[in-house]
Amino acid sequence: EARGRGADRARAQLVLADIRRNLGDLDAAERLAHDSLELGQTFGDLELVADAQALLMKVAMHRGDLRRAHEAAEQKLNLLRVGGDTGTYVETMRDAAQLRAFVGDVTGAHDGLREALDIAHEQDWPAMVMELRHALASVLAIRCEWPEAIDLLHQSRRTADELGNALGVANAWWHLGRVSVAAALPDAGEHLDRAEAIIVSLGIARYGLYLAQERARLALGAGETATAAAHLDDARRLGDDLDDLLGQADTAVLSARLDLATGDPARARERVTAAVLEHEAAPDGQMLVHDHLLLGRAAAALGDTADAERHLDEALERARAMGMLDAEVEALVALAALHPDDAATADGARARWRDLSERRPDGAPVEPWQLRASVLDGPGVHILGDDR
Repeated sequence: EARGRGADRARAQLVLADIRRNLGDLDAAERLAHDSLELGQTFGDLELVADAQALLMKVAMHRGDLRRAHEAAEQKLNLLRVGGDTGTYVETMRDAAQLRAFVGDVTGAHDGLREALDIAHEQDWPAMVMELRHALASVLAIRCEWPEAIDLLHQSRRTADELGNALGVANAWWHLGRVSVAAALPDAGEHLDRAEAIIVSLGIARYGLYLAQERARLALGAGETATAAAHLDDARRLGDDLDDLLGQADTAVLSARLDLATGDPARARERVTAAVLEHEAAPDGQMLVHDHLLLGRAAAALGDTADAERHLDEALERARAMGMLDAEVEALVALAALHPDDAATADGARARWRDLSERRPDGAPVEPWQLRASVLDGPGVHILGDDR
């Protein structure tokens, strides 16, 4: 009887913790969730422990502490492997896999999402299949596996339409926009427009930040610096309104790309030096690649060859570990520009550039220079050849 009362109290605390989280009182939410976790462990209640871990993950996400969120998700996943229902396991694998991608374990994210997607198909869970396709497409896009990512997102969009899930449709269009921006496909802007129309109707402010960032990327790839600057102003305002520290750091890195494109490497270095602290604290593995890329390129433009080489080597190592082929190409080109007499580095950049170009969707009307402009906007681009 005492055990039952204790479990009831722990579950009531979890409800209160979630209320506190939604009110922004993260310290109280974390304290209550920890108390529930300890009670669940005392009573041997695996379900209670798993629920407490899930709430701790949400609190950590609100703090921008991706490492702690990842740990909580993996701990919950391990519990569910021992004993738990299949649906909760798949949902938790979805969360854990997405956090794996954030912290840099792209292979683990890919494998986990494939496993979860197979289970969701077997169980005939269309809504979960839709969400897992979104998540898997994002991971494939990190690795520049664009055709499969696009195919998954179109499947997901059709499922969302059938389910009447407006947010699912918006997610699909937004992810399609992101992939199309990365691959320099001509319909990138149209996809983002479709996503924005739905998001505005739903009133989700956070998506406004993401859309502004993607539109800035699109404008940077097209060389439209004034348009990029306007979108970055919107992104900064929205990031401040949301008090989203990681969002602010991501916008700073995009702003640094604009600084480099407009000839202000000192400002670019200043922005990224501040942003990298946030990305290291999270940690955000993907953004750390871009941080080191831009710090390297800024240092090269300022004549600091040793610092440039250090950051570019770091970016190259991280990009290769995560399968980020576009970032690998950018790092190789920047290194080749730094060492113009190093034929091997230039040859390596050209070879990987060809590999990247071959990953475009079949039949996409994209010229090599267009994709190159999406990936690169600085000195050294001539290394890839004069096909402009």
